[in-house]
Amino acid sequence: MKQVLKKILKKWYVYVVGVILASVVSVYFVHFVSMPRNEATISIFLASNNETKKKVFDILDDVKPSYLREIDITNVEPNNTEFGYYFAQKGLNKADIFVLPESKLTDEMLSKQFATLDQEYLSTYFTYTSEQTNHGILLHEKDKEDTLFNLKEELEENYYIFFRKNSIHCGNLNNSNFDTSIIFTKALLNYEI
Repeated sequence: MKQVLKKILKKWYVYVVGVILASVVSVYFVHFVSMPRNEATISIFLASNNETKKKVFDILDDVKPSYLREIDITNVEPNNTEFGYYFAQKGLNKADIFVLPESKLTDEMLSKQFATLDQEYLSTYFTYTSEQTNHGILLHEKDKEDTLFNLKEELEENYYIFFRKNSIHCGNLNNSNFDTSIIFTKALLNYEI
């Protein structure tokens, strides 16, 4: 028995490393299992101030479907010098919904990044006319005061809401069963001050 104990004590570091590895693997496993799946998380890129971010979150949290566990909003002021960096890193690579001012839009972005809208599909949710744009829905009209984007100064440009191509949250726009983006858009359009 003493010889067995001596052999075990000679390789004590192997047992310590084994316990540490088992602990680390357990933590990662629990994190992986409890992490929301893609359909349970929706990401929004919002070009606005923090006050508007809070309003948007409160509105969307009230109407979120039961399968949705997390609403992730990245908020960057449009005049921020690092807007382009955040838009590329947290917007284009991650977001399902974009709320952007006209000044930040390019033809290439519209055609390559955003889903093309289907008037018939969207009209089942809210009043949508194709004259707005074939990629975005007008969310705020410039110089209008009674909207979600009612800031201290009047905004001098229109704000639109867009959907990322291939987002699983866009329902029939991207051949998906999850229409969270459309539900959220309806809630933002019907928002009353």
